[in-house]
Amino acid sequence: MPEKIAALIRPSLDPKGGSGDYAAEEIARCFGVDLARQLIRRPGAKNAKVVLQKHVGEDADCKEPFAYELRLGTSPSFTDSIPENNPLRIASGFTDSPWISLLPIIAEIRKRQRESVDPWWLSRLMDELLEIIFPYVVGHVSRPAHYLPADRSGVMHAHRTVVSTLVERATSGGIRQEVQTPMLSGVLADFLEHLIALNDVPYKKRGHAGGIAAGIENTMLRGSVRSDASAKTGASYPMFSYLPSGWKEDQNLPLMNVSSMVSELAPVVLYLRHVVRPGDVLIIEEPEAHLHPKMQVEFTRQLAAVVRAGVRVIATTHSEWILEELANLVRTSGLSEAERKDVSGGIALESNEVGAWLFQPKERPKGSVVREIPLDRESGTFAAGYDDVAADIHNRWAKIESRLEAKRRR
Repeated sequence: MPEKIAALIRPSLDPKGGSGDYAAEEIARCFGVDLARQLIRRPGAKNAKVVLQKHVGEDADCKEPFAYELRLGTSPSFTDSIPENNPLRIASGFTDSPWISLLPIIAEIRKRQRESVDPWWLSRLMDELLEIIFPYVVGHVSRPAHYLPADRSGVMHAHRTVVSTLVERATSGGIRQEVQTPMLSGVLADFLEHLIALNDVPYKKRGHAGGIAAGIENTMLRGSVRSDASAKTGASYPMFSYLPSGWKEDQNLPLMNVSSMVSELAPVVLYLRHVVRPGDVLIIEEPEAHLHPKMQVEFTRQLAAVVRAGVRVIATTHSEWILEELANLVRTSGLSEAERKDVSGGIALESNEVGAWLFQPKERPKGSVVREIPLDRESGTFAAGYDDVAADIHNRWAKIESRLEAKRRR
């Protein structure tokens, strides 16, 4: 991008990062509290700090990275820093557009309007331009993150009731007694919003991860998940159902009448089919919920396929089966493609594509410590302490058996 134009656009990039109180407001919204400081159990003298840095491009003069800093304390906030020497880029498809010829005109108009308020059309044009440029400045920080909460199946079952209640409270007339209702967390509100907006589309029009959604349906659900917001349902938001393989089209089962495994995986299928795109972040709480160990292993492979499709996946888990299968997928990357087929269905992950972290309690001072768990090359597993639990159970069994045997001999 010509530097004269870039110089006029750079000042507009600062608010795109969202400085000031935005972080505190967003954290409070996500957790459903009035103030972010309500989440702090033991505020210390020093704030916890998370810093993300990214170098933009391979330019020799681009030595200083874009920095994104989040501070967690009594007043959570974040700041960003876009170095002046970082080049601004536009998507290759945009450079072929006739819009590119408008950039000098936009720059001149904006220069003349510097001391006055921009007309609405120029502000809108600048917003559109920034939406194109900003992802190339900050990289993955600008990509959306989609959160599938641990109680996703319950929310899917109750989403019609929640929506009906919200509509009723919004449209009821007359004087109503004030009712104190708990705040809906931003995570659940976002999830609910996505559910309401879903509409089923033909398979050929599905997103990049639609094929993986179909893979979960075929290998795990043995049927398909449906969302229907047509006139026949009598609702402007979708009705969710499940059609087992081999059943007729009009024999759909409501999700409330299916197994817990199906209702647990249904939102994952719907998100992959309609919402998630390459470059996005997909966060899944407890992917092992209501799954047999065999299905946990299969689901881990499906999530690995999601990663291979360009989606960043973050999962919180207490499952040994998931960690062990992740370790197997990393070790599988050392095999040829032909050798992988009968081991993991051809799916493998490189070691730099997988990371595991363990949250451990800390007594003094009280709190938690987060440490990365390396892949143990000898055992081929992530050492998360599950073996210690198994050994403790066995030792207690042996002690109990020994004492029972002593009683039998008396």
